[in-house]
Amino acid sequence: MGKKETLISRFQTLESLRRVGEKKAYVWALFGWIGNTFYYKPPPDKTNADGKRYLNLGCGPSRLEGWVNADFFRFHEWLRPEPLDWMLDLQRELNCPNNHWDGIFIEHANEHISYSKNMILISEIYRTLKPGAIVRFVIPDLDRYLRYDALQDDFEKFKRYHSLPEALSNLVHNHGHVSIWNADLLGEVLTSVGFSQITICDFREGENDDLLRDKESRRWESMYVEAKK
Repeated sequence: MGKKETLISRFQTLESLRRVGEKKAYVWALFGWIGNTFYYKPPPDKTNADGKRYLNLGCGPSRLEGWVNADFFRFHEWLRPEPLDWMLDLQRELNCPNNHWDGIFIEHANEHISYSKNMILISEIYRTLKPGAIVRFVIPDLDRYLRYDALQDDFEKFKRYHSLPEALSNLVHNHGHVSIWNADLLGEVLTSVGFSQITICDFREGENDDLLRDKESRRWESMYVEAKK
């Protein structure tokens, strides 16, 4: 294979992960309308063995025992052995009381929402957390991508990128991402909605051990930020 053909193949592989204009987007829009119209419900009153209310927000297929596992209106989830506890729209105000949660964990969800909608979401996280409770964010980190070449020895997955532009293209365009983040920007948003104690953490390290649910598979590209109400 010549250089031109190699580049074409490389770029096609990268771009295959993009979701812009997919028919699936229209399906999710329909699910959103149905869900927000007919299933805008409060969370179940579910606690763990210690009586704590924890929210696994934007959980995807991951389920945490004793937690309220919440994600978008994925109606097909009703067919799963362990369906979602709470279906919601992260871009809208949450149907949830003030000062409700003892902790919130949100992993690789914020980047799928625009900055303006994240202002709504993070404001709602602040409102629904109990005073003194913590939210733990795990988000793809722009600053790590900018250092992708230096991190290749520690994280094999960074070797998939042949150039900085290709690495950033994956972060910006692929997997349905619509916003990109680093700790500075997230900290600015958290401060603006009222959080005063913000901590940049390491993988599976933080103040509340119950919230250390970080996935190893996402460690290579993620930042870890905790905020206390």
